[in-house]
Amino acid sequence: MTDPITVTPDDGVPYLAVDVQPDNLAGTFTLDVSELDGPDVLAWTAGAGAGVWVNIICDVQTVVARTGAARVRGVLTRAEAGTVVLTAIDTAGELDPMTNGDAIHKGTPLRVRAWGYTLEGDRWESVLWTGEVDESSAQYLKNSPPLVTMTGVDLIGVLTAWSSEGRPEPGVGAGDHLRQRVARALTEADRGTIAADSDSTYEVTLAPTTLANPWENISRAADAELGRVWVDRSNRLVVRSRGSELSGPVRGTLSDVHGEAVQGVHCCVADAVIRYSPELLTNRAIAGRRLPPGDESEKVLERRDDTYSQARYGVGVVDDQDLELETDAQLAPWAKAVVVSGARPELRVDSVTPAPSDVDLDSALRAWPAVMATGIGDRWLFRYRTHTGRLVKATLGVLGVELDLSPGSWSVVWATTEAPAPGRAGAAGWFVLDASELGGTDLLAPYAVPVRSPV
Repeated sequence: MTDPITVTPDDGVPYLAVDVQPDNLAGTFTLDVSELDGPDVLAWTAGAGAGVWVNIICDVQTVVARTGAARVRGVLTRAEAGTVVLTAIDTAGELDPMTNGDAIHKGTPLRVRAWGYTLEGDRWESVLWTGEVDESSAQYLKNSPPLVTMTGVDLIGVLTAWSSEGRPEPGVGAGDHLRQRVARALTEADRGTIAADSDSTYEVTLAPTTLANPWENISRAADAELGRVWVDRSNRLVVRSRGSELSGPVRGTLSDVHGEAVQGVHCCVADAVIRYSPELLTNRAIAGRRLPPGDESEKVLERRDDTYSQARYGVGVVDDQDLELETDAQLAPWAKAVVVSGARPELRVDSVTPAPSDVDLDSALRAWPAVMATGIGDRWLFRYRTHTGRLVKATLGVLGVELDLSPGSWSVVWATTEAPAPGRAGAAGWFVLDASELGGTDLLAPYAVPVRSPV
């Protein structure tokens, strides 16, 4: 289960590896020695050992990791803090907090990798999760190495926990766009970086902020922009603007027909949740702007309604009267964008469970690297045949990843959303069940572009 092992399991399931950046590397700390304990030193530097990942020799028993975003209504999403809980037999005594707590402790950078071999025998590896240690404990077993349990949090968790009194009112950063606000919050907390593939242009400018809580500032700015923010596998923030689509690489084809590959590798689907419901319906939006301290002017409210949607499906409301927008003129476009995006019930694939074949080793060895490499924003083609023989087709973007891994059982679940199909610029990714047998040319799911009626 660690890097020195070179034999691949018979079923093609990858191995797991745990890496850390321990404090006992040469050059990692140089600020001063502790007056409490002599040899201990007190702060990070950019010395020779800083930022170096060290593989821990251990026998990984389980890894449970969560990361991603929750859909709220329409275009609104909430990035959630990622977590990992891993247990390992500490064969080399490097994870045990009793004996090595000075090197690996709360705040130590931590990551989990999967690795294995391709059908041709070439080695591959993928980072599954990156963050930092939050807690660790050890269970001491008679006549065997201790069983260490370690929990970790990603950058969102760290930013959520960080708080201060903030800057004096009225704050700083008036006129920021979303990426500038994210950068300002990261600088204030002195934690984290922005991923290079983040967007560079944005729709709105933001009100000033006191920066008292970095993640609250980022979340409120993302709501004002109607953009997306998430943590990638390297623990960096990806920042996307209003209307941006998930446009990561298409890793392959998920299908209920074994061996079918429309694009990339094929991976079987063990479970898929397809949902048609008004739970995310948004046909009324009420928008207001947070007024700066001392501003006693009457608050301007903007309201948008889709009366047809309300009469047909009921009323779904988004009411945010405390938006971080710089000007009242930005309220109307915000409310309009919310209603336009969510006035119809969604037909969508909510989640999928990819399952590389446990009976076809060749197929599994091709599928596992693509499954393990898939992160938030990546896409898969989806093909599923109903019991009546009709074909569901979609291009799915990954919004969240759940991993429950052990040497004998690997479970991967992706929370998904519609994503543009390759080669269809601007398509919103709606899929079609089939032509209606009642009306001939009627379709059972809306396209984002006009559809030519069959001849």
